Amino acid sequence: MRQMTYTALVLALGAFGFAACGGDEMAPVVEPPAVKRELPQPVVQMVAPTAVAAGDLVTIFGSGFADGQVGQTRLHITGVYQTTDGNIEQVDLQITPRFLNQGMLEWTFGPNIPFSSRDQTGTFRGTVQATNVAFDGEEKVAQAVSTQMQVNQAVSTQMQVKPSILIRHFRPMTAGCQVGIEATTADTPFYIELEAVGLKAGTGLAPMRFAYTFMREHFSVEGYFNGELGVDPANLMPQSGAATVVDEVEGATSRLGNGVPSDVAVVPGALDARSIAGFVSKPENFFGLTQIKTGQLANEAANYFDASLIVLAVDSTGASITRRLSLRVWAAVEINYDGNHRVARSFDPVPVSSCIPGGDIGRDVTYNEVSSETRARDLKVKADISGSFNAFVARVDAAFGFEVTTAVSSSEAQNLSISGFIIPQQFAVFYRQTLQLERTAQLSLHGACGNVTPLGEIVVTDWVWSPDLAKGNACLPLPTSNLPAGEVFEP
Repeated sequence: MRQMTYTALVLALGAFGFAACGGDEMAPVVEPPAVKRELPQPVVQMVAPTAVAAGDLVTIFGSGFADGQVGQTRLHITGVYQTTDGNIEQVDLQITPRFLNQGMLEWTFGPNIPFSSRDQTGTFRGTVQATNVAFDGEEKVAQAVSTQMQVNQAVSTQMQVKPSILIRHFRPMTAGCQVGIEATTADTPFYIELEAVGLKAGTGLAPMRFAYTFMREHFSVEGYFNGELGVDPANLMPQSGAATVVDEVEGATSRLGNGVPSDVAVVPGALDARSIAGFVSKPENFFGLTQIKTGQLANEAANYFDASLIVLAVDSTGASITRRLSLRVWAAVEINYDGNHRVARSFDPVPVSSCIPGGDIGRDVTYNEVSSETRARDLKVKADISGSFNAFVARVDAAFGFEVTTAVSSSEAQNLSISGFIIPQQFAVFYRQTLQLERTAQLSLHGACGNVTPLGEIVVTDWVWSPDLAKGNACLPLPTSNLPAGEVFEP
């Protein structure tokens, strides 16, 4: 605060000196105009790979792609798509890929097969066109370049179709989310329905196997074990690390977590395609899975964790496909505190010692807190939406680094000691000043489908103290403190 006052004084003196020297009124400060960056001209040079499966990453190479400072690059994909059963579909697709750098864009091919209305494999032939769109609406369009993208084509032969795992449902049980969500909330029951295309459909004698591998810290399962309802079968899988649920199906669709018991096998660790092909279920591994849920946040200070399900589908011939389903799992209420604070109020400094004489030869003195002052922290929420929500006190404490509703004492404060020297024939008094701080965190509400709603902010009142050694030529009146007078600061 003293520094703020001193800065204001220096600015005032500087302004006075400028006016006195110039003889005229001080010229107004003119802010230089913001330089607008020119929107670049995008050029598409190559799309890779040209054989993709649902969920794969596609990279668009070129130049002049727009970064987030000037706008975004959009792709227009047009052409024809020939499915493996001979059908022809017209493709007119608009996408906004992720910006990597001015020469690379990234697109997650999906969530299923965007070229086909029936999610069938096949071959696309057409053009890819890039358009840079600025925030003010300006557009620059690149010439289209011809490309051929064979969906699911195997590496060994260009005409061979590689199977894919399609997402029919991957959503919370209580929410009708769109296909392909990437975020949800902790402790949320999930319904999963996946379909494998391009593999041999399972039968009662030769089923198709879906293996779901996940980290136990990220997901839990519930259901029936040995005919009794059990929660999270601890004796079937480890409490941490990888675990796998194997679902054997007739046809090509696996369904888990809809509340109806699914007869699955539960095994510790991860299984590869060869292990799954030769997998034999045992009675001690049988589990009637009714529910699969996202995990809890292990650290109260964390707002989220990243989880994934590795899904492996294997048919009776041993052919297999893999897909990763990734989720960012959020706390229901996100508390975003950046560690900053502001001084809301300062109180007048008060003497905390008697008058100390320097004597005939002077004296070294040190102050350590003895007569302490106790203040209570408090908490208030400035919500922007109506209704109630639970931010969990433990999470608030973890976010701020202390218990927000406890009292804090000056005797517990660090760096509240001060030393000095009183010269002969002088006197000194120790002072202490109380500062009221406000620490503010932003609150956001996360929905089960990944939607985010700003809630407002949470404000914690905290207290700190400043010591001072004031010196003078007499004890009475007491020497004046070097600390400034108390003041209320506007936010």
